[in-house]
Amino acid sequence: MQQELSELRLKQNKLVIFILVTTLSLIALLSYFFVDKPVLGWLYEHPQKWHKNIFVNGLEQFGKAWVIIWLLLLWAYVFRRLQLSINVLLTLLLVALAVCPLKVLIHRPRPNESVEIAHQLQANVNNNWFERDMQSFPSGDAASAFAATVALAPFISLSWLIVLLAVSTAVGLLRIVGMAHYPSDVLAGTAIGILCASVVLEIISKCQNCRDFKAEQYRSIVAAALILIPVIAAVFIGMDQFLIFMVTSCPLAAGFYIASKFRRNDSL
Repeated sequence: MQQELSELRLKQNKLVIFILVTTLSLIALLSYFFVDKPVLGWLYEHPQKWHKNIFVNGLEQFGKAWVIIWLLLLWAYVFRRLQLSINVLLTLLLVALAVCPLKVLIHRPRPNESVEIAHQLQANVNNNWFERDMQSFPSGDAASAFAATVALAPFISLSWLIVLLAVSTAVGLLRIVGMAHYPSDVLAGTAIGILCASVVLEIISKCQNCRDFKAEQYRSIVAAALILIPVIAAVFIGMDQFLIFMVTSCPLAAGFYIASKFRRNDSL
């Protein structure tokens, strides 16, 4: 009886994921034809500055795969839940394998690049397409944020799930407000992230070797990664973005440590 209930619940979850991904994909398609250009026009006529605040920029960093990985490894290290971190790491790898080729194949300019291209065409300025950032579709930040959230969903409390969903939604909206992505890019990225997470969860649930993998023996490697990831990131993203990362992540790291002292087996 218990097994039948588990199988029924699994089928229901698959149906929900299918409906959600299909709905997001259809909305993204409609947005491409009817919403993207009006939104771009409105944002261009009403430029926003509030999203450039250092704390808002810090919130936007939760869509960066390397930030997600660093925070995940830190949380897993502190709370001794390295096994669970494998789920999210594999999910983010699958997201990269899905998103990167699509960006290259579709080759869509970002909204801010589209505006600059239009201005140069009107001014008869020679436009060098090779120097443009033609990687707008889909949004990798939205895909990463929602993929991590869905990958963690079966293992965290409802309250934490709501928090992560709110943060993921904020990441997607900020990418639109900052004219880094169109609404359709974010919607498509969200669908891809959810789909990738569901695929990884399905594979892990059926893979005996994955369940038997002892991640705790690699704690020393995780500790080294926690040091190396910020150092490498500082070299490639610049000190301004690294400062934003420090302002955002250090309080979270301190929070993880304090929480671990009070509740070692916390659900998150």
